[in-house]
Amino acid sequence: MAEQGKHSAARENYEKYLETIGALANKHPTDSRWANELAGAHLTMGSFARDQKEAAIAKDLFKRCSEGYASHANSLNDFYNGASCYALLGEKNRAFEMLSHAVEHGLSDPEELADDSDFDTLHGHPKWNALLSKLK
Repeated sequence: MAEQGKHSAARENYEKYLETIGALANKHPTDSRWANELAGAHLTMGSFARDQKEAAIAKDLFKRCSEGYASHANSLNDFYNGASCYALLGEKNRAFEMLSHAVEHGLSDPEELADDSDFDTLHGHPKWNALLSKLK
């Protein structure tokens, strides 16, 4: 029961964080840093919701994450995280598109990519091995 209380408090704090970052992203729509921070927060909360077996909430948060990164990605980390969100949503083609951009921005470790469970849904796709072979 104490563990459940910790999870509730953590979720409440993170939801407040999401509200704050969301307000900043809305206030500064041309500053991609806020949009990317918000997308990352959605990824974190979505992963938490998934782990708590709250699939609908997780899907909504991953969708918000993917949309945020698709609109404002400009670095390796942004494209990688966007690809994670798309892969978690089952949108494989969009995930590969974002991963291709991540490679263009410096992604080069095939083991790290292969070990990231966010991309498990991509492992059987024909593009997966081709992508891994591109990495140095």
